[in-house]
Amino acid sequence: MITFDHPYVLLLIIPVLIAGFVFYRSTRKKFLILSRTLIAVLLVVALANPFSYVEVTRSDQLPDVVLISDTTGSMECFDTTIGSKLFERFSGVFNVRMDSVSGNSTALGEAIIRTANGRNQILLLTDGNSNQGIDLEDALKAANASGTTVSAVVPTLVYSDLSVELTGDKTVIVGNDNVFNITVRQAQPSSRTTYTYRIFVDDNATAVVSGSGNFVNKSSGYLESTVTFTQKFTTVGTHYVTVEITGGSNAIGTNNKFTRSVYVIEKPDIIVVTSENNSSLASIAGNLYNVTAVRDLKEFNNLSSALSKSKVVIMDNVCIKNITDEETSALREFVSDGGGLFVVGGMSSFDRPVSSSYLNSSFEKMLPVLSKPSDWEGDRDVVLVIDISASGENLAADGETQIISSIRKTALNIIDSSYLSDSNVALVVFGKSSERVTDEFHYMNNPVEKAALREAIESLNPSGSTISSDTNLTEGLIKASEITENRIGEPLIVILTDGNIVKGRSSYDSIVDAMKPFADRGSTIMMLNIYSPYSINNDYFRDNTKTPYAQTLTNNYPYGVYMASPRGNPLDPDFESILDDDTKKEENEDKDRTGYTLLTYNSKHFITEDINLTGTKISGFNDVTPKAGSDRLIITDTGSPVLTVWRYGLGRVACLSTDNGRGNGQRWATQLYNSSNAKVISRTINWVMEDPMPQEGVVISCPDTYAGTPVTLTATSYDGTVPVLTLNGKTLDLAMVSKGVYECTITIDEPGRYSVSGYPVVVNYPMEYRDIGQNRDFESLITKYGGTVYPASQISTTSFMDAVSKDMVYKTKILLNYSLFLCLIALVIFLAEIINRRVFEIRKLRRQVAAAEAEEMKKAAESAGYRDDDG
Repeated sequence: MITFDHPYVLLLIIPVLIAGFVFYRSTRKKFLILSRTLIAVLLVVALANPFSYVEVTRSDQLPDVVLISDTTGSMECFDTTIGSKLFERFSGVFNVRMDSVSGNSTALGEAIIRTANGRNQILLLTDGNSNQGIDLEDALKAANASGTTVSAVVPTLVYSDLSVELTGDKTVIVGNDNVFNITVRQAQPSSRTTYTYRIFVDDNATAVVSGSGNFVNKSSGYLESTVTFTQKFTTVGTHYVTVEITGGSNAIGTNNKFTRSVYVIEKPDIIVVTSENNSSLASIAGNLYNVTAVRDLKEFNNLSSALSKSKVVIMDNVCIKNITDEETSALREFVSDGGGLFVVGGMSSFDRPVSSSYLNSSFEKMLPVLSKPSDWEGDRDVVLVIDISASGENLAADGETQIISSIRKTALNIIDSSYLSDSNVALVVFGKSSERVTDEFHYMNNPVEKAALREAIESLNPSGSTISSDTNLTEGLIKASEITENRIGEPLIVILTDGNIVKGRSSYDSIVDAMKPFADRGSTIMMLNIYSPYSINNDYFRDNTKTPYAQTLTNNYPYGVYMASPRGNPLDPDFESILDDDTKKEENEDKDRTGYTLLTYNSKHFITEDINLTGTKISGFNDVTPKAGSDRLIITDTGSPVLTVWRYGLGRVACLSTDNGRGNGQRWATQLYNSSNAKVISRTINWVMEDPMPQEGVVISCPDTYAGTPVTLTATSYDGTVPVLTLNGKTLDLAMVSKGVYECTITIDEPGRYSVSGYPVVVNYPMEYRDIGQNRDFESLITKYGGTVYPASQISTTSFMDAVSKDMVYKTKILLNYSLFLCLIALVIFLAEIINRRVFEIRKLRRQVAAAEAEEMKKAAESAGYRDDDG
């Protein structure tokens, strides 16, 4: 892009053009006026000083290489001599220097930013576990933008090690069952091992729970296992839960024990407005909280006072006729100030009865739903299976755009489709093998998740991938099947390819086999074939029809849709018309339904995390439509919302659009309140409650932490006093961040149990020892930003040095000033005009001289003839 130092000078072009036009009309020397006008314009543009920056790729005779060696605690499991070996190997070949990251934390991002200068190359010697400072991906992105390529060598894993982590709520309610998760990680160079665990509560020497576990293979050299257990506390105050593990050999050992502090409080007060005190909903609420049950809010003489003493109000199947404007106003103020509201459906709420529904009422304005049927259709998972093999670098018909660019644009058009705005989308890429680019499904109605998916798609590039040398659609379909295996419903599979997906009949048959699991589930497969005359035509059958393999595969699939772009242009599918037959099929099925299967729509929410609704059905529900900004958590298999939540002011509101499990005899949702499914109800109440701590005096909140890791402590004063807190006998320096809310950051270097004015804080081993073994996302991050990950076993080979040497180029931007070029052009025009004029004048002069000489000769001849006559 060209920029001008003095853009205002360009205004002089206007009078220059006007003057040129006037002189052009009033003179016969039109060529002279045109050339002088053009010269003047060029000089004016040169005076504005135009310039631009041009990116160039360069290499030095002795390239700069920075080796960043990770010598932190977690590297004790690896071969630590690799740094000195590489330094010795690179010396004399490159201008090499060594940098290191040490201590009880790994700040790889800061080391990269510190050493990247745009002209050097960085080689990381690390396990890839960065746990402090600048985010590793942000640092890689910044280095790549500056021109520095960051590659890595992962040292050989030599020793085995185990680490344990315990997670769960810190503030819990007395008498409730609380869920804790034990995560055990193993760095294992050879075969995996089992482990045993023991769980202790407070200082009891006898374990309350013990057992053994096995590992799940997460990646090369990295295993993980999770165990869940529940614990009930019968007394209020501070408690501690500790887990210890043993098993196999341990290179580190300090990370085999983990403790969490638990702060137990009295049951908070909630209000339940219901006509059925014996319902499943009322039973769950009564077991967990101090419940005040009323049939009508009018039973409170002072509703505002009653609400101020409660954390949550549950409105169970309450008819709108029984909610006055004054009660609605009091509830709105209660929620806006931080209270929780949980509205449960039935025959007298939301859309029922039709004559007295919530629709357009002032009460409905607080709710995340409208009390009318939803016309939402995007009720499915979508998997984008994208071909990033090398053939994607072929050009489209315009001779400029690469096919992979059109494939990326098509993928972006798909995620921007309004039809799929409420869908969950995952991304699988395939080349020689396949890999899942996104760890999980992304909800398209969440801007953050959609932006993350967009970034992942935009980064797809054959030249930057380690798997792009060949095409293997079979592996891509297998990976798509794996990530949809435990999800209910009919996923939509969209394959984006340049058509070069089959080499021989055997690979065709393997693709057909990989498509069969989707056919069994009734899933639609869309094949978007984006190719051009420049594409390698190995996707055609050798018969008279010349039908593309991609089209034949789709035609032979029972739910296949084929779209082609033979000139290599992006596609923008119209899903509403394409999937219209699927919608009609579902509508016909709905007519004969006797029940509706519940599906977890958003599994990342606190309420639905780890919830398994497989086989759970309801026989009825209220027809509602989620509002913009709400979060749909549970739906039926027909796409109707069942649990929808949002924030309202400082509070939270949840709507369960089915009944309380009893339903005045209707019993729509009996299964939802049975056994483990009941966690949906308790978690929903806990979520709308947000903070179960009583709002009185000074309330302290501070998570447990790791040695050397800063943590934020928050103190909320409800009595107007400035809190004074102490840690280890020292007064903490609190800063007020809002009215009545104070914060400070504390860092404790030694593991142990600590007390902040009676509030417990546990400090465990340094975070450096939590994540052990190779980071499973490290290789994909390095390759995403143009780097290469080399196995440690290759560093002594010639091919390794050759590969590293090829990477030793850097990109830089140079300033290109156009003023001199413009002046030279003006000078050339001026000289050309002068030369042309001089040539014209010389030719004219020569003609005049020739004419004069002819005239003289003529006169001489005439004079000579006259003398002859006289003679």
